[in-house]
Amino acid sequence: MGEHILDELAHRLLEAVRRRGVKRLLIDGLSGFQQAALEPERLVRFWSALSNELRALGVTTLHTLEMPELIGADLRVPVSGISSLAEVMVMLRYVELQSRLYRLISLFKVREGAFDPTIREFEITAAGITVGEPFERVEAVLSGMARAALSRAATVAASSDGARAPSADDTGQSG
Repeated sequence: MGEHILDELAHRLLEAVRRRGVKRLLIDGLSGFQQAALEPERLVRFWSALSNELRALGVTTLHTLEMPELIGADLRVPVSGISSLAEVMVMLRYVELQSRLYRLISLFKVREGAFDPTIREFEITAAGITVGEPFERVEAVLSGMARAALSRAATVAASSDGARAPSADDTGQSG
């Protein structure tokens, strides 16, 4: 029985989708399917088949996948090979900067067409989700260890000998 748990979950899900005429579906947490897979290497093939069946039924599906680390430099997808199946990947991340916790959102992958890869702050309010302006003048945001980016003037001033930092238009010739 244990080896058929994934198949039973998929069958029940697809039956409910058909019965209710679902056109938009949120599967909150692939980790439940991952835990049900007795053979972890089967999960990607299973997920591909389930996604294809949902697509054939005209269902737009949003899957969530929790990252193991809430904050930090490690950005690895916890289910190996699953990102190749995604049409679009959206990264939601927390970052701490100047003793404040920010929620960030960015498109990480879009299979077809151009997209804006800008990292933006978002808020969850009583009115819904609000996506704000680009999270600018900050670097190392996705590492979870963001810091204010130094301006060009600050970079020059910070050099130990006070010499001007080279710029892209330097020719290397003296005049």
